[in-house]
Amino acid sequence: PFLGSPPINQMQDSDHFKAYLLSRTLRWSYGAIKDRPADLWQRQVVTLPVERFIEELCVAGFSGILINRTGYADHGAAIEAQLSSFLGPPLASDDDKLSFFSLLDYKTKLKGQIPDVLWQKREDSILHPIKLIWEDGFSNLEGTPENNWRWCSSQGRLQIRNDQPRAREIVIEMELSTGYGEASDIWINGLSLNDHLRINADETRYVRRIVVPPGTHYLEFSCNAPLVRAPRDARDLVFKAGNFKLTEIVQ
Repeated sequence: PFLGSPPINQMQDSDHFKAYLLSRTLRWSYGAIKDRPADLWQRQVVTLPVERFIEELCVAGFSGILINRTGYADHGAAIEAQLSSFLGPPLASDDDKLSFFSLLDYKTKLKGQIPDVLWQKREDSILHPIKLIWEDGFSNLEGTPENNWRWCSSQGRLQIRNDQPRAREIVIEMELSTGYGEASDIWINGLSLNDHLRINADETRYVRRIVVPPGTHYLEFSCNAPLVRAPRDARDLVFKAGNFKLTEIVQ
């Protein structure tokens, strides 16, 4: 995060700025200020499965991915293995702290598979995505890109913002659960939704296709499950929304 972040493993705050010193022409994603549109965009794109993550970067106009290995406990081994399966082996710096994956060949191959008109629509969708802000009772994201969740208190709200002048159709997916075996009630209301589900500790898959008009809208969540008692955790933990995914229908 920018401005201000504690060290991440051996990577220090603002280490990513060093890349700017090496060129007067390259542009970088780092430096997006917390909670502003570019930061929110990055937070969403990094939660995608690796193949879709790469595709969206290509369509958005990126030319490469720079890995600071010092930011990973495994020196970047896991993330580099995932990227290498699609992009081939990376270049590495002389001090072994940085690696770089070019996206140019992958982008050329991808453009050959997608008609120009659809590419332009996908580019517009990716560069101007539906923006999400988890508010009120929802906590920060936990877990990994492959398996993640947000705890919520008995009530929470998801802000869905469409900054484009046209209505957009999306599919939302998530896995809802509580901390107990007995079933509890959860209600989800907003936009075209007026849903009531029974959920427990076993994850219940929730998938809905909805139309988002221009402007700011909200999904309201309410759940009557008992609190989960977690040592040294002062949050009100009532239910989890796991592995949330939003997909825009682009035709």
